[in-house]
Amino acid sequence: MIFYQTINSKSGTNNDIEIFDDFEFISHMHRDLEFILVLEGSITLTVEEKVRELTKGQTAMVFSNQIHSYLTKNHSRVLIHVFSPDNVRSFTHMLENRIGKEPVFRCDDEIKEYYYKACVEKNRRTPLAIKSYLYAICDRYLADCELTEVPKGSSDIIHLMLRYISEHFRENITLGEMAETFGYEAHYLSRVFSSSVNINLRKYINQYRVDYAKYLLSETEQSITDVAMNSGFQSIRNFNRVFSEFEGISPQVFRAQRLPTQPA
Repeated sequence: MIFYQTINSKSGTNNDIEIFDDFEFISHMHRDLEFILVLEGSITLTVEEKVRELTKGQTAMVFSNQIHSYLTKNHSRVLIHVFSPDNVRSFTHMLENRIGKEPVFRCDDEIKEYYYKACVEKNRRTPLAIKSYLYAICDRYLADCELTEVPKGSSDIIHLMLRYISEHFRENITLGEMAETFGYEAHYLSRVFSSSVNINLRKYINQYRVDYAKYLLSETEQSITDVAMNSGFQSIRNFNRVFSEFEGISPQVFRAQRLPTQPA
C-alpha cells in the first residue's frame, strides 16, 4: 500500500524543513521533491525499490511522485527538506520527464554547512535564501548523478495518473478521459488507483483542488469565485461544499483566519 501525501502535493512554494530522530516512514509519494541530509547515525532509504544505506554527512534526493520510505535500525538524526518544484523551476524544467538514476549524491561540505547554518542554526528561511540553497544543492546533484527517462514498472500507471492530475486538475477531469489517454479500461484504472494509493480517484482530485485553493486563499487576493474556478471547481456551490467537507470550515472563514491581525 502506498500512502499519498496530498499536503505535499499542491502547487505553490511549499518548504517544510524538519529534523527527525530515529526516523521511520512507510512507503509514500508526493508531488514535492525531498532533500535528505543525515546528521547522526544511519538510515535506510528505499526509493522505487532501490535500497540505500545513508550515514552521517551523506545526502540524497527524492523526485516528484517517487515511492520512498525510511527505516532506522539503530539511531538516526536526519534533516528532511520537502520542497515544491516551483521553488526550483529551472531545475525541474531541465528534468522534463526524467529523474535521477541514483538517489544518493555527493554534496560539497561547504554547501551542506552553508545550508545547515542558514536554514537551521540561523533560521534564515526567506524565499530568496531558500531558493539559493536549493539551487546549489540541485546543481551538485546534476553534477554527480545521471538522469534517465521515468522507468516503466508496476507503479507506472499510478505515476502517469498522478502526473496527469497535477497538470490538468484545473480542468473537468473524468475517469473516461484518463482511460482513453492511457489506453486502459476505466474500471481498471479506478481499481488500481484506489488499491495503490488508498483513496478513490474523485476524492483525491478534490483534495488536490482544495489544497491548491488553500494556497490561493492564503497567498493571493483572488476573489472566492476566482479561487474556485482557478482550482478546477465547476461552480462556487460545489467549491463551498467540497472545501467544507475537507476542512470543516468555509473558504471565507479559512481566508479570514489567515488575514493578519489589525492593530487596535
